[in-house]
Amino acid sequence: MRSNREWLLGGIFVAAGVIMLLNNFGITDIGLGYIISEFWPVVLILWGLQVLIRRKGTGELISGLILLTLGVLIIGKKQGLFDLDFSMFWKALWPVLIILVGLSFLRGPKSSGKRRVAFMGGLEKKQNEWVLEDETYWAVMGGIELDLRKAVFENKEYSLTCNAIMGGVELVVPADITVFCEGTAILGGVEFLGESSGGIIGSQKAEMINSKPEGGPVVRIYCRAFMGGVEVKAKE
Repeated sequence: MRSNREWLLGGIFVAAGVIMLLNNFGITDIGLGYIISEFWPVVLILWGLQVLIRRKGTGELISGLILLTLGVLIIGKKQGLFDLDFSMFWKALWPVLIILVGLSFLRGPKSSGKRRVAFMGGLEKKQNEWVLEDETYWAVMGGIELDLRKAVFENKEYSLTCNAIMGGVELVVPADITVFCEGTAILGGVEFLGESSGGIIGSQKAEMINSKPEGGPVVRIYCRAFMGGVEVKAKE
């Protein structure tokens, strides 16, 4: 099934192609460049509405309202309905985002175990067998790949904290364990077990429960992404 974003993007390209085709054959004389320059904020409005409709938490609500309001204000200014100075908005945007990043660290779970950092480089644990421990991973302008199918589970429960700052973290978990995922993204995205969230501010929770009578290890994954992304996926 196609996502709303794919329908929106596909519809925009189809409409642009139809207008160009009709113009080339002299059937219409529509200024495509003028339409794009004047009405591109409609994309922000539609994007904001999509986020609001699909919202799963406060983060998506804030993102949707920001996109919707920004689109309305920009298109209103272009059409002469508003006389606004957007410089104040841009001056406030980045400081507010930095504050939100700080709040995500203050309100989120404490870091656990050893710290592993990939700074402008990569860190991989996916080729050979390795012992899983409570750890905190930082991908700062770098990438981290962890394959827990190669991991040795010596304990009953584990806690992993993954932070991506202008970088990415990818975790593959075996499909026969219990996994709890929770994360926040600011100008980035998080995807847990096929469920994703992102944009200006996004949050996501997901879980995969091992239903076998003998149970199994439990892995709790906490994630933060700022201008980056974290993905957790399950494989056999």
